[in-house]
Amino acid sequence: MSGLLTDFEAALDGSDRHGAMLHTVDALAVAGAGGAYGVPGALAMAEAAFTAVKGSAGAEDFGRALRGSVARIADGLLDVYTHADRLAFVVEGLSVADVPSPLAQEGAFWDSRPELSTIRGFAQSRIASPWAVLGGVLTDVVSTVPPTFRLPPIIGGEGSLNLFVGLVGASGDGKGVATRIASEVLDFKPEAVRYDVGSGEGLIRAYVEMVKEKGEAPGLWT
Repeated sequence: MSGLLTDFEAALDGSDRHGAMLHTVDALAVAGAGGAYGVPGALAMAEAAFTAVKGSAGAEDFGRALRGSVARIADGLLDVYTHADRLAFVVEGLSVADVPSPLAQEGAFWDSRPELSTIRGFAQSRIASPWAVLGGVLTDVVSTVPPTFRLPPIIGGEGSLNLFVGLVGASGDGKGVATRIASEVLDFKPEAVRYDVGSGEGLIRAYVEMVKEKGEAPGLWT
């Protein structure tokens, strides 16, 4: 993204400043719709650079170009693989500099409760993914809740507190580390039985035991 801004600032010294601005806004809008980090800040920098060259009229042109890019994304005229509501922040009267970045929104989540801040800090101190550790903590907590506790029938019938968390990554990415750290974050030790299944077959063995009954014919198991 820094390369795109560098090229844009260089193009502002040329003859087609407006065309360069349109190209840059389209590229950043597409990146934002795709969930890229840092897009609001990059838009603010591009807007400031264009306004410095074109004056107040430049800010108006930049705003129109950005709204146009968002409209074309919504209409499927720009190549984006996610829904255009990722760029819903582009509204009249809202400066791109006021838009919180995804990293800022993520920080607000972790800062919303002291327990979440503790989990994040603990994970970071062990060089582990806070999200993966949070998943492990939640499954540990749910395992301590008796099955008699149910979700109320607000929609449909009663619901259980079952929770399934899947940590996905290549070997060595820290999946096992995150689950081990999760058990250390809590100030109590869950009594749930743990199985290192390793595979689909291992999952079956964790819950099913084949026993040969006395007098049973060879090859027949129950």
